[in-house]
Amino acid sequence: MGNIRIFEPQTTFNPGDSVVIRTNVVDGVTVQPVADATVDLLITGPESLTLVTGPSDANGMAEATWNTQAPKRNNPGTLVGNYTIQTANVTAAGYHWDGVQTSSAITIQ
Repeated sequence: MGNIRIFEPQTTFNPGDSVVIRTNVVDGVTVQPVADATVDLLITGPESLTLVTGPSDANGMAEATWNTQAPKRNNPGTLVGNYTIQTANVTAAGYHWDGVQTSSAITIQ
């Protein structure tokens, strides 16, 4: 059946895995989805980085992918340990982010 991708929610990954982070952007007053919003995601733990999602769809869903690195020769790859993924900013035309930071925890093992 074509190129269907099925995502199973996970909190544990291995170095070298692609971690897909999905967000849902809604209007804080109407709780309706917000399309074309981007979300800055701050990842902290043994390493830190910032990712920016692609624009949210009509249902308010946006995603970013963290391509972790497997160890190779002199490169240790992505460091194992506990990480927190936190909302750092949300940008959408005609909206102002309320500053509410949501977060999730994952482990690279």
